[in-house]
Amino acid sequence: MKTLEIISAEKKLRKYLWIFIIGLFLSGLSAIPLLWGVDVLVESLDEIQAHGTIFSFVSEVRQALVYNDEHFPFMAYGTDWLAFAHFMFALLFVGPLRDPFKNEWIIRFGMMACALLIPTALLFGQIREIPMLWRFIDCSFGVIGYGVLWRISVLMKKIQKLKDQNNDTTNIHSYEKPAA
Repeated sequence: MKTLEIISAEKKLRKYLWIFIIGLFLSGLSAIPLLWGVDVLVESLDEIQAHGTIFSFVSEVRQALVYNDEHFPFMAYGTDWLAFAHFMFALLFVGPLRDPFKNEWIIRFGMMACALLIPTALLFGQIREIPMLWRFIDCSFGVIGYGVLWRISVLMKKIQKLKDQNNDTTNIHSYEKPAA
């Protein structure tokens, strides 16, 4: 029999999994209308008169996207595949949503991927001349994702401990002699 504490922890675990799945999905979705999204970002930064390094960088990205869209539209196919990868990773986490303990390896895989996002963003951001602030924004996705998955991991340990305690209590009562 599940205790209320176990049920509550399982609900929280599923909530965090949904947050992670939806975050992955939305992140992938944002890669498809890339030019439109960058247009919105440039216009928003311009409206608040944030004309610093990020504005310059995003404006340059916009110019490159417009040029590619006019002359090399097939280049956007790369971001379509990026979106697809995000959708597939989101789908991967349906396993832990259904049974987190049988699919614990997926949580660990996600934590490793989030941790590896940081050196990847810093290294390739340097190579590709991405401004440091933008690299930190990219790194924040790894930090936030890791935090959500870490919370899921903590909840899984709590649930397992509660279930073990619950089984110990059940076993104690099962040794009692039935009333005659």
